[in-house]
Amino acid sequence: MVHASEELLVNQLNATAIKSFVEISRPIKDVYPVLCGKHLAYIENTDKEFTDQALKYYQEYKIVDDLTKVDDVILKISLCDLAGSEANSYPFYKQFENEFKVAVAGQIWLDITNIDGSKGTAIKRYRISWAYLRRRRWFSEIT
Repeated sequence: MVHASEELLVNQLNATAIKSFVEISRPIKDVYPVLCGKHLAYIENTDKEFTDQALKYYQEYKIVDDLTKVDDVILKISLCDLAGSEANSYPFYKQFENEFKVAVAGQIWLDITNIDGSKGTAIKRYRISWAYLRRRRWFSEIT
C-alpha cells in the first residue's frame, strides 16, 4: 500500500510458500503459474493459449527459466487454469485455505495471497499507522 509516494505496507508471500505453490502447479494439466510482484509479473511458460490469456491482465512481465528462483517481492500467485480453475486446480490448493487466501477468481484463474492480504486489511493498518503518526506529531508539538 502506497500513500503520498511512501510505501506503507507490503504483504508479500514467503519464499517457501511460493516454491511449494509453484511446484504443486507444475504437474497439473493446463495450469500455468504467474508470480505477481510489485512492478511486474513473472511467467515461465510461453504457451500461446496461456500467454493470450495472461497478457490481458499483465502488461509488464518477464519470462524466467524457473519461478522458484525469482528474487523479488511477490504479492500474489495467480494460476491460469485453462481447464477451469474451480474443478481442475482449486482442489490441489484448498488444503491451504487456513493459512492463505485461495480464491477462484474467474473461470480460468485461481489467486493465492496471504490470508490477511486484502484492501480492508491494508486500510485498517493504514488507519492505525495514520493515527499513530498524528498522535506523535501532536505530542512533539506540545513538548
